[in-house]
Amino acid sequence: MPRRSVVAAGLISAAIVVVYSPTISSLVRQWASDENYSHGFLIVPFALWFVWQQRSALERAPLAPSNTGLAVVGLSLVVLLAGLFGADLFLTRMSLIGVIAGSVLFAMMMLTAVAVVGRYVFNHPVTGAFEVTEMMLAALIYCGLPLVSQRR
Repeated sequence: MPRRSVVAAGLISAAIVVVYSPTISSLVRQWASDENYSHGFLIVPFALWFVWQQRSALERAPLAPSNTGLAVVGLSLVVLLAGLFGADLFLTRMSLIGVIAGSVLFAMMMLTAVAVVGRYVFNHPVTGAFEVTEMMLAALIYCGLPLVSQRR
């Protein structure tokens, strides 16, 4: 991976951590104090384990953005602002899921576009693009689960 891409990914990750640190800390406090949500501590280790298992496919995947994911990230940041100004904890937490889903969608759509152009224009497809897109689609589906399973 080029140094510029690593620096860009690091800066974006740091910005997300800074913006969402109050939301993440309130999630951790709730996981620690409410036994109904104590399984939340298992989410990050399992997610990292799944990424570790697929690390070879992820290393082969090119880094390429997509405007659709960028729109989802932008909309999620608007939801975050609405949650912060309205002091609504639910909106701030849901916007974190939207930012993650938008980032995955952004990368997935660009990977697909690059793979199609590479296959039909340059006769050189992106190795592993299909498999990486499958993993990203699964992540996208799981990002939507909290929204559809919410009790009313």
